[in-house]
Amino acid sequence: MPVSTVRRFTWAGVILLVACCILIAAFAIDLAAAAIAYGPEYVWRAIVWHHQSPHDDARFSARNVSASSHPVYFPTDPTGGALVRATFARLAPAELLPGETFEQFLARTQTTSLLVLRGGRLLYEGYFNGHQRDTVQGSFSMAKSFISLLIGIAIAEHRLPSIDAPAEDLLPDVKGLHNSGISLRDLSDMTASFVTHKGHLWWPFNVWDDYKLMDFAPDLRTVADAVQPEYLPSTHFEYDGRNAMLLGMMLERRTHEHVARLLEQRLWHPMGAEFPASWSLDSRASGFEKMETGVNARPIDFLKIGQLVLRGGVAESGERLVPESWIEQIIMPSRHVAGWGFEKDRFYTLLWWGFTRTGKSPDVFAEGNFGQVMLVSRANDVVLLRTGNSEGGVPSWPQLLRGLANGLGPATHDMR
Repeated sequence: MPVSTVRRFTWAGVILLVACCILIAAFAIDLAAAAIAYGPEYVWRAIVWHHQSPHDDARFSARNVSASSHPVYFPTDPTGGALVRATFARLAPAELLPGETFEQFLARTQTTSLLVLRGGRLLYEGYFNGHQRDTVQGSFSMAKSFISLLIGIAIAEHRLPSIDAPAEDLLPDVKGLHNSGISLRDLSDMTASFVTHKGHLWWPFNVWDDYKLMDFAPDLRTVADAVQPEYLPSTHFEYDGRNAMLLGMMLERRTHEHVARLLEQRLWHPMGAEFPASWSLDSRASGFEKMETGVNARPIDFLKIGQLVLRGGVAESGERLVPESWIEQIIMPSRHVAGWGFEKDRFYTLLWWGFTRTGKSPDVFAEGNFGQVMLVSRANDVVLLRTGNSEGGVPSWPQLLRGLANGLGPATHDMR
Protein backbone atom coordinates (compact mmCIF):
# COMPACT_ATOMS: atom_id res chain seq x y z
CA MET A 1 0.00 0.00 0.00
CA PRO A 2 1.49 3.40 -0.96
CA VAL A 3 2.63 5.63 1.90
CA SER A 4 0.19 8.38 0.85
CA THR A 5 -2.73 5.94 1.18
CA VAL A 6 -1.57 4.88 4.64
CA ARG A 7 -1.36 8.52 5.69
CA ARG A 8 -4.88 9.18 4.41
CA PHE A 9 -6.23 6.25 6.43
CA THR A 10 -4.30 7.42 9.49
CA TRP A 11 -5.65 10.94 9.26
CA ALA A 12 -9.18 9.61 8.66
CA GLY A 13 -8.88 7.52 11.83
CA VAL A 14 -7.63 10.48 13.83
CA ILE A 15 -10.47 12.69 12.57
CA LEU A 16 -13.02 9.98 13.37
CA LEU A 17 -11.58 9.49 16.87
CA VAL A 18 -11.62 13.24 17.55
CA ALA A 19 -15.20 13.49 16.28
CA CYS A 20 -16.27 10.61 18.55
CA CYS A 21 -14.56 12.23 21.54
CA ILE A 22 -16.31 15.53 20.82
CA LEU A 23 -19.69 13.79 20.55
CA ILE A 24 -19.12 11.86 23.78
CA ALA A 25 -18.07 15.04 25.57
CA ALA A 26 -21.08 16.93 24.21
CA PHE A 27 -23.39 14.08 25.29
CA ALA A 28 -21.85 14.09 28.78
CA ILE A 29 -22.26 17.87 29.04
CA ASP A 30 -25.88 17.58 27.90
CA LEU A 31 -26.59 14.92 30.55
CA ALA A 32 -24.86 17.03 33.20
CA ALA A 33 -27.02 20.03 32.25
CA ALA A 34 -30.17 17.88 32.53
CA ALA A 35 -28.98 16.57 35.90
CA ILE A 36 -28.58 20.15 37.13
CA ALA A 37 -32.00 21.14 35.79
CA TYR A 38 -34.01 18.07 36.86
CA GLY A 39 -31.75 16.06 39.15
CA PRO A 40 -29.42 13.09 38.55
CA GLU A 41 -32.23 10.67 39.39
CA TYR A 42 -34.14 11.84 36.33
CA VAL A 43 -31.14 11.36 34.03
CA TRP A 44 -30.58 7.85 35.40
CA ARG A 45 -34.23 6.94 34.83
CA ALA A 46 -34.30 8.43 31.33
CA ILE A 47 -31.19 6.51 30.24
CA VAL A 48 -31.71 3.21 32.07
CA TRP A 49 -35.51 2.88 32.00
CA HIS A 50 -35.80 4.76 28.71
CA HIS A 51 -39.58 4.26 28.33
CA GLN A 52 -42.62 3.11 30.27
CA SER A 53 -42.87 -0.54 31.25
CA PRO A 54 -45.89 -2.73 32.07
CA HIS A 55 -44.13 -3.17 35.42
CA ASP A 56 -43.81 0.52 36.31
CA ASP A 57 -45.54 -0.20 39.62
CA ALA A 58 -42.31 -1.92 40.73
CA ARG A 59 -40.10 0.96 39.59
CA PHE A 60 -41.63 3.80 41.58
CA SER A 61 -42.29 4.30 45.25
CA ALA A 62 -46.01 4.59 46.00
CA ARG A 63 -48.62 5.80 48.46
CA ASN A 64 -50.81 2.94 49.65
CA VAL A 65 -54.61 2.84 49.40
CA SER A 66 -56.28 0.42 51.80
CA ALA A 67 -59.04 -2.01 50.88
CA SER A 68 -62.65 -1.44 51.89
CA SER A 69 -63.89 -2.91 55.16
CA HIS A 70 -67.09 -3.83 53.28
CA PRO A 71 -65.93 -5.25 49.93
CA VAL A 72 -68.39 -5.80 47.12
CA TYR A 73 -68.42 -9.16 45.34
CA PHE A 74 -70.21 -9.29 42.01
CA PRO A 75 -72.37 -12.39 41.48
CA THR A 76 -71.26 -14.64 38.64
CA ASP A 77 -73.46 -15.67 35.73
CA PRO A 78 -72.73 -19.38 35.17
CA THR A 79 -73.63 -19.14 31.47
CA GLY A 80 -71.71 -15.93 30.92
CA GLY A 81 -68.41 -17.42 29.76
CA ALA A 82 -70.03 -19.39 26.94
CA LEU A 83 -72.01 -16.31 25.92
CA VAL A 84 -68.92 -14.09 25.74
CA ARG A 85 -66.96 -16.68 23.75
CA ALA A 86 -69.79 -17.21 21.28
CA THR A 87 -70.39 -13.48 20.87
CA PHE A 88 -66.71 -12.80 20.20
CA ALA A 89 -66.44 -15.63 17.68
CA ARG A 90 -69.51 -14.28 15.87
CA LEU A 91 -68.48 -10.62 15.82
CA ALA A 92 -64.69 -10.77 15.48
CA PRO A 93 -63.77 -13.99 13.65
CA ALA A 94 -60.92 -12.20 11.84
CA GLU A 95 -59.12 -11.69 15.17
CA LEU A 96 -58.83 -15.46 15.71
CA LEU A 97 -56.15 -17.56 14.06
CA PRO A 98 -57.31 -20.86 12.50
CA GLY A 99 -58.34 -23.21 15.27
CA GLU A 100 -57.64 -20.63 17.97
CA THR A 101 -59.89 -20.40 21.03
CA PHE A 102 -60.97 -17.17 22.71
CA GLU A 103 -58.59 -17.79 25.62
CA GLN A 104 -55.70 -18.54 23.26
CA PHE A 105 -56.40 -15.26 21.45
CA LEU A 106 -56.25 -13.37 24.75
CA ALA A 107 -52.99 -15.04 25.77
CA ARG A 108 -51.43 -14.43 22.35
CA THR A 109 -52.31 -10.73 22.39
CA GLN A 110 -50.47 -10.22 25.70
CA THR A 111 -53.72 -9.72 27.60
CA THR A 112 -53.34 -10.05 31.36
CA SER A 113 -57.03 -9.83 32.25
CA LEU A 114 -60.44 -9.55 30.62
CA LEU A 115 -63.54 -8.90 32.72
CA VAL A 116 -67.10 -8.51 31.45
CA LEU A 117 -69.84 -7.22 33.77
CA ARG A 118 -73.45 -6.99 32.60
CA GLY A 119 -76.36 -5.97 34.75
CA GLY A 120 -74.10 -6.14 37.80
CA ARG A 121 -73.22 -9.82 37.14
CA LEU A 122 -69.83 -11.13 36.03
CA LEU A 123 -70.19 -12.82 32.67
CA TYR A 124 -66.47 -13.40 32.26
CA GLU A 125 -63.34 -13.08 34.41
CA GLY A 126 -60.11 -14.40 32.88
CA TYR A 127 -56.42 -13.91 33.65
CA PHE A 128 -53.48 -14.68 31.39
CA ASN A 129 -49.71 -14.49 30.94
CA GLY A 130 -48.89 -15.24 34.56
CA HIS A 131 -51.53 -12.97 36.10
CA GLN A 132 -54.05 -14.11 38.69
CA ARG A 133 -57.04 -12.46 40.33
CA ASP A 134 -54.85 -10.87 43.00
CA THR A 135 -52.06 -9.70 40.63
CA VAL A 136 -51.48 -5.94 40.73
CA GLN A 137 -52.04 -4.17 37.42
CA GLY A 138 -50.92 -0.65 36.50
CA SER A 139 -53.60 1.69 35.21
CA PHE A 140 -51.38 3.91 33.06
CA SER A 141 -53.56 6.70 31.60
CA MET A 142 -56.78 5.18 32.90
CA ALA A 143 -55.72 7.11 36.03
CA LYS A 144 -56.69 10.35 34.29
CA SER A 145 -60.31 9.20 34.14
CA PHE A 146 -60.24 8.39 37.86
CA ILE A 147 -58.99 11.92 38.56
CA SER A 148 -62.04 13.20 36.69
CA LEU A 149 -64.32 11.57 39.27
CA LEU A 150 -62.31 13.13 42.12
CA ILE A 151 -62.62 16.54 40.44
CA GLY A 152 -66.40 16.13 40.18
CA ILE A 153 -66.59 15.16 43.86
CA ALA A 154 -64.42 18.11 44.92
CA ILE A 155 -66.65 20.53 42.98
CA ALA A 156 -69.77 19.08 44.64
CA GLU A 157 -68.12 19.52 48.05
CA HIS A 158 -67.26 23.15 47.16
CA ARG A 159 -63.57 22.41 47.53
CA LEU A 160 -63.13 23.36 43.90
CA PRO A 161 -65.17 26.02 42.10
CA SER A 162 -67.08 25.48 38.87
CA ILE A 163 -65.52 23.41 36.12
CA ASP A 164 -65.41 26.63 34.10
CA ALA A 165 -63.41 28.54 36.75
CA PRO A 166 -60.08 30.09 35.65
CA ALA A 167 -57.17 27.76 36.35
CA GLU A 168 -54.94 30.68 37.36
CA ASP A 169 -57.18 31.38 40.37
CA LEU A 170 -56.34 27.97 41.78
CA LEU A 171 -52.65 27.88 40.82
CA PRO A 172 -51.57 31.54 40.90
CA ASP A 173 -47.87 30.61 41.09
CA VAL A 174 -47.93 28.81 37.72
CA LYS A 175 -46.86 31.68 35.47
CA GLY A 176 -48.00 30.00 32.28
CA LEU A 177 -51.61 30.17 33.45
CA HIS A 178 -51.58 33.96 34.03
CA ASN A 179 -54.03 35.73 31.72
CA SER A 180 -54.27 32.56 29.63
CA GLY A 181 -58.03 32.10 29.79
CA ILE A 182 -57.45 28.41 30.56
CA SER A 183 -60.23 26.92 32.68
CA LEU A 184 -60.54 23.70 34.66
CA ARG A 185 -62.63 22.41 31.76
CA ASP A 186 -59.79 23.10 29.32
CA LEU A 187 -57.43 21.08 31.50
CA SER A 188 -60.01 18.28 31.75
CA ASP A 189 -60.72 18.30 28.00
CA MET A 190 -57.01 18.53 27.03
CA THR A 191 -57.66 21.83 25.25
CA ALA A 192 -55.26 23.95 27.29
CA SER A 193 -52.77 23.45 24.43
CA PHE A 194 -49.39 23.80 26.11
CA VAL A 195 -46.09 24.04 24.23
CA THR A 196 -44.42 20.62 24.06
CA HIS A 197 -40.69 20.33 23.49
CA LYS A 198 -39.76 17.16 21.61
CA GLY A 199 -36.04 17.76 21.02
CA HIS A 200 -34.43 14.95 19.01
CA LEU A 201 -30.81 15.40 20.13
CA TRP A 202 -29.15 12.11 21.13
CA TRP A 203 -32.18 10.07 20.14
CA PRO A 204 -33.20 7.71 21.70
CA PHE A 205 -31.53 9.12 24.84
CA ASN A 206 -33.12 12.55 24.58
CA VAL A 207 -33.40 13.86 28.15
CA TRP A 208 -35.05 17.14 27.12
CA ASP A 209 -38.22 15.61 25.67
CA ASP A 210 -41.21 16.85 27.67
CA TYR A 211 -42.90 13.46 27.38
CA LYS A 212 -39.87 11.77 28.92
CA LEU A 213 -39.97 14.35 31.71
CA MET A 214 -43.64 13.54 32.31
CA ASP A 215 -42.71 9.86 32.62
CA PHE A 216 -39.57 10.05 34.73
CA ALA A 217 -38.99 13.44 36.39
CA PRO A 218 -38.65 13.01 40.19
CA ASP A 219 -40.48 16.32 40.76
CA LEU A 220 -43.57 16.47 38.55
CA ARG A 221 -44.88 19.63 40.20
CA THR A 222 -41.87 21.45 38.72
CA VAL A 223 -42.62 19.96 35.30
CA ALA A 224 -46.24 21.15 35.52
CA ASP A 225 -45.18 24.56 36.84
CA ALA A 226 -43.22 25.19 33.63
CA VAL A 227 -46.18 24.95 31.20
CA GLN A 228 -46.59 27.65 28.58
CA PRO A 229 -49.72 28.00 26.37
CA GLU A 230 -49.16 27.56 22.63
CA TYR A 231 -52.68 28.21 21.32
CA LEU A 232 -55.80 29.89 22.62
CA PRO A 233 -57.67 27.58 24.99
CA SER A 234 -60.43 25.41 23.51
CA THR A 235 -59.04 25.77 19.98
CA HIS A 236 -56.66 22.77 19.89
CA PHE A 237 -56.65 19.30 21.42
CA GLU A 238 -53.30 18.09 22.76
CA TYR A 239 -53.24 14.93 24.87
CA ASP A 240 -50.80 16.04 27.55
CA GLY A 241 -50.16 14.53 30.98
CA ARG A 242 -49.38 17.94 32.47
CA ASN A 243 -53.10 18.75 32.40
CA ALA A 244 -53.70 15.93 34.88
CA MET A 245 -50.72 17.05 36.99
CA LEU A 246 -52.12 20.57 37.28
CA LEU A 247 -55.54 19.21 38.26
CA GLY A 248 -53.86 17.03 40.88
CA MET A 249 -52.02 20.04 42.27
CA MET A 250 -55.36 21.86 42.56
CA LEU A 251 -56.87 18.92 44.45
CA GLU A 252 -53.90 18.84 46.82
CA ARG A 253 -54.05 22.54 47.62
CA ARG A 254 -57.80 22.90 48.00
CA THR A 255 -58.43 19.69 49.96
CA HIS A 256 -55.14 19.63 51.91
CA GLU A 257 -55.00 15.90 51.20
CA HIS A 258 -52.79 13.65 49.12
CA VAL A 259 -54.72 12.59 46.03
CA ALA A 260 -54.23 8.92 46.97
CA ARG A 261 -56.05 9.64 50.23
CA LEU A 262 -58.90 11.22 48.29
CA LEU A 263 -59.11 8.12 46.10
CA GLU A 264 -59.18 5.95 49.21
CA GLN A 265 -61.77 7.98 51.12
CA ARG A 266 -64.08 9.07 48.31
CA LEU A 267 -63.99 6.05 46.00
CA TRP A 268 -62.01 3.00 47.10
CA HIS A 269 -63.61 2.44 50.50
CA PRO A 270 -67.24 3.38 49.79
CA MET A 271 -67.40 1.55 46.43
CA GLY A 272 -66.31 -1.67 48.15
CA ALA A 273 -62.81 -2.32 46.80
CA GLU A 274 -61.83 -5.89 47.60
CA PHE A 275 -58.07 -5.34 47.52
CA PRO A 276 -55.67 -2.59 48.57
CA ALA A 277 -54.16 -0.43 45.85
CA SER A 278 -51.43 2.18 45.51
CA TRP A 279 -50.67 5.33 43.58
CA SER A 280 -47.11 5.64 42.25
CA LEU A 281 -45.14 8.72 43.29
CA ASP A 282 -42.72 10.77 41.24
CA SER A 283 -40.20 10.20 44.06
CA ARG A 284 -40.10 9.77 47.82
CA ALA A 285 -38.63 13.26 48.21
CA SER A 286 -41.36 15.00 46.22
CA GLY A 287 -44.21 12.70 47.24
CA PHE A 288 -46.50 13.73 44.39
CA GLU A 289 -48.71 11.09 42.82
CA LYS A 290 -48.13 10.35 39.15
CA MET A 291 -51.49 11.82 38.22
CA GLU A 292 -51.23 10.89 34.58
CA THR A 293 -50.52 7.18 34.95
CA GLY A 294 -49.92 5.73 38.35
CA VAL A 295 -52.86 3.87 39.97
CA ASN A 296 -51.95 0.24 40.70
CA ALA A 297 -54.75 -2.16 41.63
CA ARG A 298 -56.44 -5.47 40.89
CA PRO A 299 -58.62 -5.51 37.78
CA ILE A 300 -61.74 -6.49 39.73
CA ASP A 301 -61.53 -3.19 41.62
CA PHE A 302 -60.89 -1.15 38.48
CA LEU A 303 -64.10 -2.73 37.19
CA LYS A 304 -65.99 -1.26 40.16
CA ILE A 305 -65.04 2.24 39.05
CA GLY A 306 -66.57 1.48 35.66
CA GLN A 307 -69.71 0.13 37.32
CA LEU A 308 -69.90 3.28 39.45
CA VAL A 309 -69.94 5.38 36.27
CA LEU A 310 -72.52 3.07 34.68
CA ARG A 311 -74.78 3.50 37.74
CA GLY A 312 -74.61 7.29 37.49
CA GLY A 313 -72.22 7.72 40.43
CA VAL A 314 -74.10 5.44 42.85
CA ALA A 315 -72.18 2.58 44.51
CA GLU A 316 -73.51 -0.97 44.80
CA SER A 317 -74.43 -0.14 48.41
CA GLY A 318 -76.80 2.58 47.18
CA GLU A 319 -74.59 5.42 48.42
CA ARG A 320 -74.05 8.28 45.99
CA LEU A 321 -70.32 8.87 45.55
CA VAL A 322 -70.12 11.06 42.45
CA PRO A 323 -72.69 13.74 41.54
CA GLU A 324 -75.12 12.55 38.90
CA SER A 325 -74.65 15.83 37.06
CA TRP A 326 -70.91 15.09 36.73
CA ILE A 327 -71.50 11.59 35.39
CA GLU A 328 -74.03 12.99 32.92
CA GLN A 329 -71.40 15.44 31.65
CA ILE A 330 -69.17 12.43 30.96
CA ILE A 331 -71.84 10.10 29.53
CA MET A 332 -73.87 12.76 27.68
CA PRO A 333 -71.53 15.73 27.33
CA SER A 334 -72.88 19.06 26.16
CA ARG A 335 -69.34 19.91 25.09
CA HIS A 336 -66.73 17.47 23.90
CA VAL A 337 -63.67 17.43 21.67
CA ALA A 338 -63.94 15.47 18.42
CA GLY A 339 -62.57 15.41 14.90
CA TRP A 340 -58.98 16.46 15.64
CA GLY A 341 -57.26 13.37 14.33
CA PHE A 342 -59.59 10.99 16.20
CA GLU A 343 -60.91 7.76 14.75
CA LYS A 344 -64.52 7.79 13.57
CA ASP A 345 -67.16 8.57 16.22
CA ARG A 346 -64.53 9.10 18.94
CA PHE A 347 -64.53 12.08 21.33
CA TYR A 348 -62.89 13.27 24.54
CA THR A 349 -64.45 14.99 27.54
CA LEU A 350 -63.54 15.48 31.20
CA LEU A 351 -60.57 13.07 30.99
CA TRP A 352 -62.71 10.30 29.46
CA TRP A 353 -62.73 9.02 25.90
CA GLY A 354 -66.00 8.16 24.21
CA PHE A 355 -67.77 6.77 21.16
CA THR A 356 -70.96 8.46 20.00
CA ARG A 357 -74.12 6.37 19.49
CA THR A 358 -77.09 7.40 17.39
CA GLY A 359 -80.10 7.99 19.60
CA LYS A 360 -78.51 6.41 22.70
CA SER A 361 -76.03 7.23 25.44
CA PRO A 362 -72.45 7.18 24.13
CA ASP A 363 -70.03 4.51 25.24
CA VAL A 364 -67.23 6.05 27.32
CA PHE A 365 -63.92 4.54 28.24
CA ALA A 366 -60.69 5.03 30.14
CA GLU A 367 -57.59 4.09 28.15
CA GLY A 368 -53.93 3.64 29.03
CA ASN A 369 -50.64 2.56 27.51
CA PHE A 370 -50.12 -1.14 26.65
CA GLY A 371 -53.82 -1.58 25.89
CA GLN A 372 -55.44 -0.88 29.24
CA VAL A 373 -59.10 -0.14 28.43
CA MET A 374 -62.20 0.07 30.61
CA LEU A 375 -65.34 0.64 28.54
CA VAL A 376 -68.68 1.66 30.04
CA SER A 377 -71.70 1.05 27.80
CA ARG A 378 -74.84 2.38 29.45
CA ALA A 379 -76.92 1.43 26.41
CA ASN A 380 -75.95 -2.22 26.94
CA ASP A 381 -75.66 -2.13 30.75
CA VAL A 382 -72.14 -3.51 30.28
CA VAL A 383 -68.68 -2.70 31.69
CA LEU A 384 -65.66 -4.34 30.06
CA LEU A 385 -62.06 -4.19 31.23
CA ARG A 386 -59.01 -5.36 29.31
CA THR A 387 -55.50 -5.06 30.74
CA GLY A 388 -52.28 -6.17 29.11
CA ASN A 389 -48.53 -6.09 28.72
CA SER A 390 -48.91 -4.66 25.21
CA GLU A 391 -51.52 -3.98 22.53
CA GLY A 392 -50.69 -7.46 21.25
CA GLY A 393 -51.25 -6.61 17.60
CA VAL A 394 -54.90 -5.60 18.06
CA PRO A 395 -55.51 -2.37 16.08
CA SER A 396 -57.96 -0.89 18.62
CA TRP A 397 -58.97 -2.49 21.91
CA PRO A 398 -61.62 0.20 22.49
CA GLN A 399 -63.29 -0.65 19.18
CA LEU A 400 -63.05 -4.37 19.87
CA LEU A 401 -64.61 -4.00 23.33
CA ARG A 402 -67.25 -1.68 21.92
CA GLY A 403 -68.24 -4.35 19.42
CA LEU A 404 -68.35 -6.99 22.14
CA ALA A 405 -70.58 -4.77 24.31
CA ASN A 406 -72.97 -4.23 21.40
CA GLY A 407 -73.00 -7.93 20.63
CA LEU A 408 -73.82 -8.86 24.20
CA GLY A 409 -76.46 -6.19 24.62
CA PRO A 410 -78.46 -5.79 27.85
CA ALA A 411 -79.44 -8.88 29.83
CA THR A 412 -82.93 -9.06 28.30
CA HIS A 413 -81.28 -9.53 24.90
CA ASP A 414 -80.58 -13.22 25.72
CA MET A 415 -84.27 -13.95 26.32
CA ARG A 416 -85.60 -12.57 23.04
